[in-house]
Amino acid sequence: MSNDHRRRAGPAGTVRSNRWHVAARLVLISVGAAAMAWAASVAPTFWQQSRYDQLADRMVNGAVFDIETLRRLLPTAATVESSEWAATPAGLRSIAITRLAVAEEALGAGDREHVDSDLAALDSAITRSLSQSPADPFLWLGAFWSRNLQGGFGTDSLPLLRMSYALGPREGWIAIKRNRVASPLFPQLPPDLKEDTLQEFAALVASGIYEQAADILTGPGWPVRERLLERLESVDYRERQRFASVLAQGGYDVTVPGVEAIPQRPWR
Repeated sequence: MSNDHRRRAGPAGTVRSNRWHVAARLVLISVGAAAMAWAASVAPTFWQQSRYDQLADRMVNGAVFDIETLRRLLPTAATVESSEWAATPAGLRSIAITRLAVAEEALGAGDREHVDSDLAALDSAITRSLSQSPADPFLWLGAFWSRNLQGGFGTDSLPLLRMSYALGPREGWIAIKRNRVASPLFPQLPPDLKEDTLQEFAALVASGIYEQAADILTGPGWPVRERLLERLESVDYRERQRFASVLAQGGYDVTVPGVEAIPQRPWR
């Protein structure tokens, strides 16, 4: 009787086992299809974000792009920015840096048609990025720059500049941009930020960043050049001498403290 029972139970058990395997395969196929669909939907976002990361790195290293090239990259920024789960802090920062470059180029080109919207988009990008990475000195500087452009310089924007100095006091690539922004505002800055600006300029020269320091001195910092030059007294003589040589080659008759005047060579 037991043998007959096994014979009767065998086919039913096999059918149940087959059904279970079929169900399991259907689940696996569904999961696989969902995973493939997810990958297909997020891959473009991650690729776009990676593209912005690379672009931002090049900008940080001094690369310059024309405004049209930058504008062609912006339509995809909204896709990354609106993807809550895909927009990483690094990606948001890269987009903010890209938007900052766009606003700078638009302003420099006198593109009044787009400047206002560019600055509004920049503010949004910076706010979102700082909400994820509040210790970013470059974006605090960007916020300060943008605020002053839109509403004019006011003491209410000074905490933004102060945060930039506090979080990144000795980062060369930030210092170059920050000193360009702070120098023309020097007479209006409070004592602590005046001191930061002077120290930063001297640090640029001391670090061998002569050409950029010369551009600042003879450009936005020209009205306060005496104050900037005075601070170079604490810089090593060799650095001051090299800096003076760069100024002379540029045709500027400027006396660097402790350095004998270098004869001008007009035929250069």
